Amino acid sequence: MSRAINVVSTLVFFFTVLLSTLQAEENLDPVQVEFFETKIRPVLVQHCYSCHSLDSDAVKGGYLLDSRKAIRQGGDSGAGVVPGKPEESLLLSAMKYESFEMPPKGRLPDGIIKDFETWIKNGAVDPRQGGQVITRNSIDYAKAAEFWSFKKPVVHAAPKVRQTDWVINNVDRYVLSQLESNHMQPSAAADKRTLIRRAYYDLIGLPPAPEQILAFLNDDSSNAFSKVVETLLASKHYGERWGRYWLDVARYGGDLAHTFKARKYPRGYLYRDWVVQSFNNDMPYNTFVKYQVACDLIEDQKQHERLAALGVFALWPVYYAENVEKAKAAADEWDDRIDTVSRGVLGLTVSCARCHDHKYDPISTSDYYGLAGLFASTNYQERPVVSPEVVQSRAFKDLQVKDKELEINRVLAEVGRELRPSLTSEIPKYLVAGFKFLERQKVENAAKKNYESVLKDSGLSETLLKRWVAILQFKKPVQRGTRPQLADWYAWVDTLPQDTNQSANEMLLQKVSGLGLALQQQVESKLADRQKLFGLFGENVAFVKQEDVAKVRPGVIPLGNLFDDGKTLPLNGALASDALGAAAEPTDLGVLKTAFGWGERIHIGPDIDFDFVHLGADGNAYGKITNDAWLEKNGISTQGEAYRASGKRDEQGIGMHANALVTFDLDEIRKAGLFPQDQAFRFKVDRAGMNDDSLNSNASAHFAVIVSKPHKDKKVMDAILGGYVNGQEMQITYSDFTYYFTGVIPPEIKANGQFFDIDIEISSEAKYVTLVTAGAGKPDNNTISSDHGVWSGVLLEMNPLPKEALAEVEVS
Repeated sequence: MSRAINVVSTLVFFFTVLLSTLQAEENLDPVQVEFFETKIRPVLVQHCYSCHSLDSDAVKGGYLLDSRKAIRQGGDSGAGVVPGKPEESLLLSAMKYESFEMPPKGRLPDGIIKDFETWIKNGAVDPRQGGQVITRNSIDYAKAAEFWSFKKPVVHAAPKVRQTDWVINNVDRYVLSQLESNHMQPSAAADKRTLIRRAYYDLIGLPPAPEQILAFLNDDSSNAFSKVVETLLASKHYGERWGRYWLDVARYGGDLAHTFKARKYPRGYLYRDWVVQSFNNDMPYNTFVKYQVACDLIEDQKQHERLAALGVFALWPVYYAENVEKAKAAADEWDDRIDTVSRGVLGLTVSCARCHDHKYDPISTSDYYGLAGLFASTNYQERPVVSPEVVQSRAFKDLQVKDKELEINRVLAEVGRELRPSLTSEIPKYLVAGFKFLERQKVENAAKKNYESVLKDSGLSETLLKRWVAILQFKKPVQRGTRPQLADWYAWVDTLPQDTNQSANEMLLQKVSGLGLALQQQVESKLADRQKLFGLFGENVAFVKQEDVAKVRPGVIPLGNLFDDGKTLPLNGALASDALGAAAEPTDLGVLKTAFGWGERIHIGPDIDFDFVHLGADGNAYGKITNDAWLEKNGISTQGEAYRASGKRDEQGIGMHANALVTFDLDEIRKAGLFPQDQAFRFKVDRAGMNDDSLNSNASAHFAVIVSKPHKDKKVMDAILGGYVNGQEMQITYSDFTYYFTGVIPPEIKANGQFFDIDIEISSEAKYVTLVTAGAGKPDNNTISSDHGVWSGVLLEMNPLPKEALAEVEVS
């Protein structure tokens, strides 16, 4: 016991002497020294020295913490500790996980962080002496500028030579001067046959034809060789030969397998052709580089002819960006571009400065990230390489074609309905023709030949015959169950041998004709009932299930009801067909496009690019956009109550998982006769938010509505008429012909019973309405986890409503 007391006494004595010595040397406050030794130094030793001391394998961030001088000086990112100023001390900021996150294995307890804040506020008293700091050599740009490759070329006098009769031009003087300095003689002059072959291979990479050699051999003029050279320089093969060297620098056609995500460039040849043509046109090198870097920013009447030059960036690899690797993949892509551009144009390996100032060239890390910032502000985009007039003309013609197709399809649909009853007399003929085809297929599987043979003999419609054949050859009970009228046919055809062609058997043909006649009589007996049903319910809903029939007020279009109405359907009753769970498709009436997991930027309409990066949009996708339902099964619910998975319709509206997008074509709705052409209207949503099946989960999403019209001119960014996020009107701006939301983005909508309504006035010039749901989770979350977005009661309403609709409202 006495020995232990002696040891403790010795330590106390030593510590007292140390404090008194330090106090005598530097007049340190002993209370503050004790605070450092008991509260600060142990934390540094336990959590920091493994990476930030002279004993660590590698000093991270160039920051040492094992001496007073080093901890205050800081590392690569700046001053670590500023006595008396906690808010300026990077060490404290990193411990709070505000800038960096130190220690990386986990944030220290709040009590320890509070001790460090107190220590710095009280002057950061630190009794540690000696140690070492990491010195950083700044780049001497003046000295670096003296290196030969950074100096501008200057004109030098051509060297003097002894054999002046050998010299033809100044280039010869430099060659001969070097030869003479090494006591060497020029080679003998090449003969004409050798000379022309050298010229052809050097300039176009191809050998001369025999007649071209002969012509040169027979040309005794003084400029014979000059004529050959001028001809080769004017050849299209010149650009192909020498453009290859630049295409190698640009890595045209590089292999993207293994470590990269493959991206197809079906029009990559346009960049190749531009490079070849640039060489053939003798384009100056500075212009050649300028166009490849920024020709989209140089606006003139010929800009479209140069846009292919930007392929130098588009053709480069795309790195995998899965989940948390997204930021790293983007940084790797920028690095790839910096490395290729700097080595290809500057002849420097600038990429080294991604981690440290360049050791051999005057390239700093800040220079590197300045270049990275330029590439970070660019996006891959496909642009037309024809004039704006051609683009506008094509768009106009496409619109005319679309309008005519709509008219033709509607006429065909109406004529088809009138024509079908008159075709019942031909049912036996189609049954017989179908039988002959199927029998011939048994022994000779040649569909084209057999169709031609049967049609030649029968004179029937090929389209209708193929439809009959598709039904007559049903094998599965489920398929046959959809055609109970053909039960006798299926039962009889199963008794026939499968390896014999009996298409010429008169007895069997009579049997088939009899089955066809019976079917004809059955169909004709139903025609009267068919017309009666049309009269009662309308042609479009006469045979729709009763639960999928909706009564719609005049002047109102529930947008989800369009999801089962094709563009060729007749107008009467189009909205009344309201199938639960019908999925939106671009082929539906009024639906321009649907998209899922597009990343960040997407066409929301023709030539209208929108970037949803501020809403958290990414590549995740799930499910479809459905009418009145969630995932084609359960009805949507926005009551903020416990969800009832009843499989029934609870509300009218649209369900769409984030990330999803649907754009409605208002002109198509107008042309279909559902709205007058010059009619203004309102876009309304009763409740938008998370479906009740995700109530009280961590699900969240952003909901956006964008109203737009085509550009009058691609150079005039006037397509967006209005934009809304989570029910709030937003400012919208554009950059590089791409729109995006600006200002403060409203908080995401969470699954806590939170909903919002929308009532937007839509002018008659509007052509598109786009609905967007985007996952708003944290970067390390799955952004589509239960993000069940719902637009309940979503509809278009005439403004003002027609008189019959107002009368209905007054009565109700």
